[in-house]
Amino acid sequence: MSITGALKGLAGRHSVRAPATIRSGTYAGLFAFLAFSLLLLSPNIVALLVLRSEPLDLLMAFANAAATRPVQVLGYSLAIWFVWVAVCGRVFLACALLAPLLLLVPIENYLLIEYHTRMLPHVFGVVQESDLIEAREFLRGLWWKAVLAYLALGAAAAVALRILWRTGLVWRHASRFGVIALFVGVALGTHLMFHHQEAWTRELKRASDDLTPEPHPLIVRVIRDGFPFGLVVRYADYRGALDRLEHVRGLMSNFRFRAREVSAYQGRETFVLVIGESARYDRWSINGYARPTSPRLTMEGNLISLTDVVSVASATRISVPILLSRKPAERALDFTFNERSLISAFREAGFRTYWLSNQAPLGSYETPVSVYAAEADERRYFNAADFSKATPYDAVMLPSLAEVLAKDESRQLVVVHTLGSHFSYRQRYPDQFDIFRPSPSPDAPVPYDDWTYRDVLNNAYDNSILYTDYFLSEVISQLKISGRPLTAMLYVSDHGEDLFDQQCRRAGHGRSTPAAHRIPMFFWYSDQYAARYPEKLEALRANRRVRLTTESVFPTFLDAAGIAFPTQDLTRSAMSRSLTERPRRVVSLAGLVDFDHARLNEKCDLTN
Repeated sequence: MSITGALKGLAGRHSVRAPATIRSGTYAGLFAFLAFSLLLLSPNIVALLVLRSEPLDLLMAFANAAATRPVQVLGYSLAIWFVWVAVCGRVFLACALLAPLLLLVPIENYLLIEYHTRMLPHVFGVVQESDLIEAREFLRGLWWKAVLAYLALGAAAAVALRILWRTGLVWRHASRFGVIALFVGVALGTHLMFHHQEAWTRELKRASDDLTPEPHPLIVRVIRDGFPFGLVVRYADYRGALDRLEHVRGLMSNFRFRAREVSAYQGRETFVLVIGESARYDRWSINGYARPTSPRLTMEGNLISLTDVVSVASATRISVPILLSRKPAERALDFTFNERSLISAFREAGFRTYWLSNQAPLGSYETPVSVYAAEADERRYFNAADFSKATPYDAVMLPSLAEVLAKDESRQLVVVHTLGSHFSYRQRYPDQFDIFRPSPSPDAPVPYDDWTYRDVLNNAYDNSILYTDYFLSEVISQLKISGRPLTAMLYVSDHGEDLFDQQCRRAGHGRSTPAAHRIPMFFWYSDQYAARYPEKLEALRANRRVRLTTESVFPTFLDAAGIAFPTQDLTRSAMSRSLTERPRRVVSLAGLVDFDHARLNEKCDLTN
C-alpha cells in the first residue's frame, strides 16, 4: 500500500482554498514528506549498498544464523515509519517528533561507509570510554566534512518541515488503520513462525553465563538493525550490557590478592602485556617459518620465544579471560569467575594500570574481556567497527602508549589488546605491508571456505603477521626510548588460526584444531631488567621448550614483574625453576581434551 494512495483524504489546513491550490499543496506536502523520509531513513539505504555477508568462524556462525539482511532491515524500517505516521495522523507532527534523530544520521552513515558497522552497543561503549582529547583527535580532518553534512541536512530538513507545516498534511484515510493492523499481523506472524526455529539459540546461553543476553526474537533483531527506530533497542542492549558488567564486577568486588612487589625498584619501571589475535606459532620466521614474517623481532637480542604454548580455547571471549586470570581450563566456558585479573594484582602492588584496545569494549564477543579491562585505572578504545570489516590498524594505539610512558609515574602496567591477524586478514595491515602476493584487495569479499583460495588467503595472513612484527618492534622501541630503565614486554596470542591445513579444509578459528591452539609467546626485556632479574631470565631460557598453556600467562607475568601474593603458585610460572609440566587441557567440541594425547576426528576437531 503506497503512501500516495493511502493519503486520499488529505487537505490543507485552509479548506477555503480552490481545488487546484489544494492539490498543489498536497503534492508539495507529499514531496516534502518523501524528502524528509529519505533523509531520516538514509542509513538503511547506505547499509543496503555497503554491507555484505561474509563467512565467519564457528562461534560467529551462531550469531550469523540469527543475522538480518540489509534488505529486510530497509523493508521493516519503511514499514515502521509508515506505522508511525499512521499513529500520529498529522504528517508534520510525525516528522517533527523524530527530527532530533537527524543529528545521528551523519554518524550512522559515516560508521557504515568507513567501518561497515552501525551505531551498535560497542560504539556507545567506545564513546563512553573516550575523552575530549581523543574525540578532538578523531575529528581532526573530519570536522569540516561534518559541518557541511550537518548544514546540508539541517537546511533540507528545515525546508521539508516548513512545507509540511504550511500544507497541514493529514492522513485521514481509513487506510492508516489498515497499515497499523497489517504491520502488527505481519510482526506477530513472523514471531510465531520463527519462534520454534530460534529455540536452539536460547540453548546456547548457559545458565552460568551472566554476560550473554538472551537472543532477541527475529522481529526485534530486524528492528534493532534499522534506523532510526532500532536506536531504542540498541541503547537498551548497551544499558543491559553495562548492567551485566556491573553484576559480574560486583561478584568480584571483595576479592583481593594482597599482592606486593617483593623488592621495590627505586627507578621507573613499566611492564607491557600485548594480547595478540589469531596468531599462529608456526607463521613467525623467528620460530623457524621459511618466509621472513618477523624480521624486526629476529634482530632483537633481548627477546625469548617460548616454543610450545597452546591456548586453552580457540575463541577470544573464552581464551583472554584465562590468560588474564587464574581461571582454570575446567571453567573455561563459565563466563563468570570470582577472582580478579592480573591487572588488579599490579594495582595492589602499587602500579598505575592502563588498558589500550583496538577491539570493541562491548558486545557478545568482547564483554567477557571488558570485565577485566574495567579493572584498569584508565581505558582507551580505538575501534568502533565490527572486527570482520575494515578497522583501524593496531598502530593507532602507539601514540597513546607513548603518552602513557611519558607520564611521571614510577610503576606502570599497560595491557595492549590488538586485532592482530583476525579475519579479514587484508584489512589488518596497510598497503606497504602487502609483501606476499597475490593477496586480496582490502574491500574484496573473502571466501574463507573456498579451498582454491588458500594461497591468496595464506599470503594475506602472512602479511598480517609481518605487520604485527612491526607493531611489536615499535612497542619495544618506545620502551627503549621511554627513559624508563626497567621495562619488559610479554606478547601472547589469544589463539591460533586454521588456514586449510593438511586435510582440514577450513580457515578462520573457533574449531579445535592443532593450528587453532598453537600460539606464539615472546618475552622482551631491557638491560636493566636483565641486571635486576638474571635468575628469572635464566629460568625462562631453561623453560622455553616446556609444554605450557595460556593458564601460565597470569603466573608468569606477575612473577616476571617481581610481584608476589600469599596464594601464588610458582610451579606454573615459566620464570621459575619450580615450573612443573601438567596435562594440557583445551576446549573442543567434545569438551575438555588432553591436547598432547588427543586425535583429530573426521571433522578435524580434537577429541579424546
